[in-house]
Amino acid sequence: MWVFSAGFFESFVLVQFKSMGLSVPYLAFQALKFGALGILLFLFLFPFRWKVGVHPVVFLLAGTVAIYSIIGLRNPEVIPSNVVLNIKNNYLWLVLMLIIGYSGRPVKKKVLLTLLIASLLLGLLNVGYSLLVNLSYDGSPRDFYFFDLYNSMGMYGEANFFRNGSIRSFGLVGSCLTLSQILLIPLSFSLSLLIHHRGRFVALLAVLLLACGEWLTRTRNPSIAILIAFCAYALLRSTRRLLPVIVFVVGYLLVSFYYLVQASFADVSSLDLSALNRGKQLLQISEAILERPFGYGIGYVGVANGAYKVWTDLSFGTVLLELGVVPIIMLIGGAFGLLRFAKLPSERLDEESRILTTTFFLICVSMVVLSEYSNIFDTSLFSFSIMMGAILNRIRHSGVMNATVL
Repeated sequence: MWVFSAGFFESFVLVQFKSMGLSVPYLAFQALKFGALGILLFLFLFPFRWKVGVHPVVFLLAGTVAIYSIIGLRNPEVIPSNVVLNIKNNYLWLVLMLIIGYSGRPVKKKVLLTLLIASLLLGLLNVGYSLLVNLSYDGSPRDFYFFDLYNSMGMYGEANFFRNGSIRSFGLVGSCLTLSQILLIPLSFSLSLLIHHRGRFVALLAVLLLACGEWLTRTRNPSIAILIAFCAYALLRSTRRLLPVIVFVVGYLLVSFYYLVQASFADVSSLDLSALNRGKQLLQISEAILERPFGYGIGYVGVANGAYKVWTDLSFGTVLLELGVVPIIMLIGGAFGLLRFAKLPSERLDEESRILTTTFFLICVSMVVLSEYSNIFDTSLFSFSIMMGAILNRIRHSGVMNATVL
């Protein structure tokens, strides 16, 4: 619970400690977080005393990462620190998710319910704080809680916190990209509640507020990701019961489309060519993968520093160039797995299972199409690991997977 919740506010807490020179509380917070993560990993990796109790797919993924890490370390063009950084950013969260999801230790219903409610409350807290910052902004970024620290460390860049003169909301996580991504967890849960007619008014209000939070970040990819996820779900299921939700999503899509077109023109006019640069990156990725289809090794591709041989902020491009065609095969397998979740017959599932399977599907598809999670350098991805792993674990231990029609 602690590791999961920390992803929603750790930046705010750590910046306060750092700004006030409180090194002991700062180190204690970090030690508590990583210590709790280590205990969590141990409990689910060894559910039967000292006997390993996880699915072989976990070892397949971990083995793949280990092999390509060695390839990266043996490449003279790759520095070891970038190998470690890319493992943390791109692969560790996924391995942790599978360890929890496929562990022999079941996640209790109360624990999962607590995580879901916590994600909703913490997500709304971040949106509320973002609205407060936007309403009280007086034209000076010095009011941002992290400005002095980030500026002194050379980490503050105006493009990361403003777009077309408007604040790119950062909530309590200190980054518009991190906020837009982590809000996908409560947004998927709220949409699932709305789809399955559970607490309609509260669920609709939560969806509206969280969608507003996504919009305030002025970040394109996560908004598009959740829309694609919902459309994929709607196409795979009967649409009669989903009509009210579809109306909302179509309206949100139209507003988002208007914003994206407006932002794209503004990007060109202000010489912020991030949108146009995506096309160049795709061409570069295509050329590089044709030259070495089985990958360059972990640590070869990234954005964190100038030591990477290939620069791209597209996560799928990073994984594709590092692992080659291997992730394509895994992605196809994962797609079939997601189809199993989407096609689970609702009439044979209880209410809890319907909500969980839909939430899991929406989060997973959002992460698949989200193109910039490799740019997240904090530990918020562990929140995804814990939530997605806990839902998968609960579904597997409840026998829901046996009800699939595929």
